[in-house]
Amino acid sequence: DIKADKSKLIEERSACAKETEAARKEKETALQEAADAKAQRDSNRKDALSNLANRFTGSKTKKLESELADSREEIRTLKERAEETAKTHRSRVWDLQQQLDRQKEQHNSIVRGHKETEDLIQRFFPGVIAALPAIRDCIRVKMSDTLITTLLDGKPRSFKTGYTLYDPNEEKDVDVGNVEVQIKRDPTDDNNYRLHLGGKRVFQWFREKWQSLKQTVRRGFGIR
Repeated sequence: DIKADKSKLIEERSACAKETEAARKEKETALQEAADAKAQRDSNRKDALSNLANRFTGSKTKKLESELADSREEIRTLKERAEETAKTHRSRVWDLQQQLDRQKEQHNSIVRGHKETEDLIQRFFPGVIAALPAIRDCIRVKMSDTLITTLLDGKPRSFKTGYTLYDPNEEKDVDVGNVEVQIKRDPTDDNNYRLHLGGKRVFQWFREKWQSLKQTVRRGFGIR
């Protein structure tokens, strides 16, 4: 009986050991499956987050790339416009410079022509150049050509009663009746002749005439 009980205990212990080993393996399998499931869940979560991030990041990146492309296109357009404007400006400046050069040449040609004419006049009619200032004075006071030609002999004469000359400064006619008129040398410039009234330069005579008239009017109204 003791042997039988011992043999039975051995069998039971062997069976218990097998069950224990099986339980251990089942536990390890369960733990491994749980670990694999957790790893899969973590991977799935990571993939989902990555896809979501890529979705937002990709949209923003595309927007930035589009804005950058638009900016580059705008810069290129502005650069082309600036280059075209600069080209047009250079062409306009060149045309103006050419026009200015032509005008200068024409002006210089006219000046040379006048100088040559003046030199010839001075050479063969030396008194004409000196008389030009006086002739201009006569023209400014609206004197007739016939009277100007008469006065060029330098002799003093007197205007008839009621004769008038034009004062360009006051823009009025002035009575010069019975006033002595003469073309003679300018006391301030012996090289030129000027028109004189009453022994004074014509425009000085006009100024004094107007001042005298104003004083006469003031005295008439009792104004000092």
